[in-house]
Amino acid sequence: MSIPKNGNILIPVEIQHRELDGKLLLACEIAERGGGAIIGSRVEIHKQIARLPFSLYHAKDALLSSHRILSIVKARGHLLSVLDEEAVVYHTVDNYRERRLHPCSLGMIDNIFAWGEDSKQLLEGYEGYDGQPIYETGNTRIDMLRPELRVFYAEQAEKLNKKYGNFLLINTNFGKVNHFVETLSLDVSGSENEGSEFMRGSHKHRFKVYQAFKKMLPELARQLSDVPIILRPHPSENQESWQNLLKPFKNVKIHYQGNIIPWLLASKATLHNGCTTAVESFLMGKIAFCFQPLEPSPFDLSLPDDLSQKYTDIDQMIAAIKKQIETGRYKKPTSQQQELAGRFFSHLSGRLAAEELAERLIACLEEKNKCSTNLLKKSVAFLHAEGRAFV
Repeated sequence: MSIPKNGNILIPVEIQHRELDGKLLLACEIAERGGGAIIGSRVEIHKQIARLPFSLYHAKDALLSSHRILSIVKARGHLLSVLDEEAVVYHTVDNYRERRLHPCSLGMIDNIFAWGEDSKQLLEGYEGYDGQPIYETGNTRIDMLRPELRVFYAEQAEKLNKKYGNFLLINTNFGKVNHFVETLSLDVSGSENEGSEFMRGSHKHRFKVYQAFKKMLPELARQLSDVPIILRPHPSENQESWQNLLKPFKNVKIHYQGNIIPWLLASKATLHNGCTTAVESFLMGKIAFCFQPLEPSPFDLSLPDDLSQKYTDIDQMIAAIKKQIETGRYKKPTSQQQELAGRFFSHLSGRLAAEELAERLIACLEEKNKCSTNLLKKSVAFLHAEGRAFV
C-alpha cells in the first residue's frame, strides 16, 4: 500500500469499548476522501511512533502525563491535534482545566477539536491556551448514537432483550471510592486524601453517594422483584462489593462487559448518578433516572444529572421506573434539556462529526505538510521513542 503524499492520520484508541467504533468510522471517512489513516491501540502506536512516516497524531488529551509522548511525536516531525475525550462531563470549569489541561502539552498542539460550544469555551478561556485554531467538529462517539448509525447495534440489542427481557439497567461509576484494587480507593477521612481541597471534598461527596446507593439498591430490588435488573459497574470498580450486596436478589445480575450502546438500546429504563451513560441515553431519546440522595452541589457531575429525571425519594423513583417499564413510554425532554445538549454537542443532526473531523484533519495535513524539525532533534526523539517501546 502506498503512503499518501500528504501523510497519514494516526488515530490511537485507549478504551476500546468506548472509542473504537467511532474512530473506525472516522478512519473510513478519511479513506473515502483519499487520506491515509492508521488506527490501533494507543500503546502499540506509541511503540511504533519512531518508525512511522510523516503523520498527524490525533491525541485524546493534553494532560501533563501525555507531555513526554507528545514531545517525542513533535520532535519526530509529526503534526499534533487533540480532541479531549473527557471534555463534557466535569464538576466545574476551573476543576476541568486543572485536571484535563496543561500548558506544556497544549502548547505543542497544532490544531484543537471540540465536542461543541461548551468545550470550545473551556479551551479559549484557559490561561495556557496559545491561540491555536479550535474547530467545533463534535465527537465521532456521538455519531454512533444517531438514528442512522445506532442500527449498527440493533442485532446485539435484540439478543439482550431475548436474554434478559424488559430489564432495568443500573450504571455505577464509583471507582474513586470503590476501586477493584483496594489500596487505590481514595481515603475519604481527610488526612491522606490526595489532590486539591476541591477534589478532597468531591471524593467525600462521592463516597456519601456510594453509601446511599448501597442502601437504595436492595430496596429497589425488593420492590421490583419481578423486573430483571442489570447492574453495570465502571470497569475500575470492585465488582465483589456489588455482588455481595445484591446476592440475595435473584432478579439482579452484575454485568460489565461490552459496548454500552446495545445495553442502553435494549433497556426499558436506566438508573445512575453522575454517569456519562445518562448523556448517551438522552441522545438516543431515552431519558434516564438519576438518584440524587444529597443536596445538589458543585461536587455533582451536572451534565448527566441535568439530562435525566432526578429523584431524591426512593419510593417515588421506584414507582416512576416501574411505570416506564410497564408502559414503554419515556418522558419527553424539556426545552432546557434540549438547549443544554445543543450547547455541549455539535453535529447532533445533519453532517456527521466524523465527516467534519475527517475533512479538518486532512486539511491540517495539506496546509502544513512538513514540520520544521532538525536532524538532531529527530534522532534524539527516535532514541526516546525506541526506549519507551521496551519499557
